[in-house]
Amino acid sequence: MHRGSLRTLCFLPVLALTCGAAGDVTTAPQVEALVRDFAVVKTAELDVDGDGQPESAVIFRDADNGGGLLALRWVKGNWRQVACVYLEGHLPVDASVTARELAFTFEGNDKPLVLDLGKDVGLVDREGDPFAGITVTASSSLKGEFAPRAAFDGDVTTSWAEGKDGTGIGESISFEFKKPVHLGLVGVFTGRGTSAKDFKDNNRIRKAILETFTPSNVGDSSANLDFADLGIASGGHVAEVQLANKPELKFFRLTEEDVVKFTLRVDSVYLGDKKDDTHVAEVMFCPHIPEAQVKALAKKKRAAAPVKAP
Repeated sequence: MHRGSLRTLCFLPVLALTCGAAGDVTTAPQVEALVRDFAVVKTAELDVDGDGQPESAVIFRDADNGGGLLALRWVKGNWRQVACVYLEGHLPVDASVTARELAFTFEGNDKPLVLDLGKDVGLVDREGDPFAGITVTASSSLKGEFAPRAAFDGDVTTSWAEGKDGTGIGESISFEFKKPVHLGLVGVFTGRGTSAKDFKDNNRIRKAILETFTPSNVGDSSANLDFADLGIASGGHVAEVQLANKPELKFFRLTEEDVVKFTLRVDSVYLGDKKDDTHVAEVMFCPHIPEAQVKALAKKKRAAAPVKAP
């Protein structure tokens, strides 16, 4: 087990009253945060999911570390994520969609990277979704509508709440992926998101432990091998993070490869004015493509391209 540091990316609250204006993606809370925390290179209307209706896409870069694309759609008063990808070690300056291919152009490189949509870049709730079939569990849950899955439904007005006596310190929520995934960004909306009053009335996480597990430290599910079942101690990459006492979504950059399980553990809390239950309204994930894989994909695409006649 080892500990690491993460860069915090703060997103504005995705609440019904603060979701931006319909049709104007620049007012979306996610985009306002990208403008603040990244360099937003371009916004464009791209048919990312192939349904004939364009999504609002934002191409961004993160200093010299990398960048990516976030595609959003206006759904019932909210800007909802359609696709997200973070490209490690590459700085995009533009992107376009043709048929089922997403092409990135990078700074200092005139050769575009072409990715297959639904394969190289997964689509939320559609083909290639790396988080399809996810299993969400918790160490305890408050009775009622506060089951673990409520923290992974795209709605901050629902939440998981721990059900242990006391403040909830030490309680955890875990996400097990059907297949190993490369985790780029992990977002956490701590507290209850139904209203400002409910947020203050209930406990919120102040410090959390984020832990990612890979097959090397949990076993190989394809071989029915689980280290815990064998009594073998195991641990993943652990990071300690701090959350502000505000109703907002914060993203942490992980860039961890082949993750099969992600756990968020309550380490300390902001006490509620009236109740002692700690809530987590939403946990969100954005996959990434490691630098070596970006280079390999680019080489593969170039090799498969037809040779132009002289």
